[in-house]
Amino acid sequence: GEENFALEPLEISINSSDIDSDVLEISSIWFRDGFRIGELDNQSLVPVEWLGVGQVWTVSVTALDGFGGSTSITSSSITIGNLEPNADFLRSNSVMTDSITVLDATISNDPDGNIVAWFWMIGGESYTGPTVSHVFLPGNTEINLTVLDEFGGTDSIIVDIEASAGPTISDLTVNRQGSTIDISWTWSGSETQF
Repeated sequence: GEENFALEPLEISINSSDIDSDVLEISSIWFRDGFRIGELDNQSLVPVEWLGVGQVWTVSVTALDGFGGSTSITSSSITIGNLEPNADFLRSNSVMTDSITVLDATISNDPDGNIVAWFWMIGGESYTGPTVSHVFLPGNTEINLTVLDEFGGTDSIIVDIEASAGPTISDLTVNRQGSTIDISWTWSGSETQF
């Protein structure tokens, strides 16, 4: 095929005929980057375990009719391409200002290899690495994550995050009566056990 990747085996389909109806003996030889792979002699497919990004494969097929007649054909080159990685990161549903928020991009993946670099741009600040910590300002902030795989493939994702002030305590009072201290306050958030 025109696009070949390391996720599916390479497979050949051989059609043959003989003008005088002799039974043909078919053999095949696989070459990776110009070198014969003897373990794959006479195999109709190359398992995915043998495939890697950037490799160039060819296969040579020979037909013998048993009476000295033979013919050979070699395929065109088949290059194993690189599938792009997928950028993504975990984020909280509610991001609060004035506190550290951790963004985790370890869920990003590369179907045919490994991600080797993570580049973040968060509200004008740049970071690197699979996880980052950031203190968000009030309002909307754009997050741009770009991931890079070991073969140069990249993918980016842009997400807007709205940060808001978290719940606060007000009207704090402390009353001491003997050995008992009574603390009370008003809480602006949802019901919470302190």
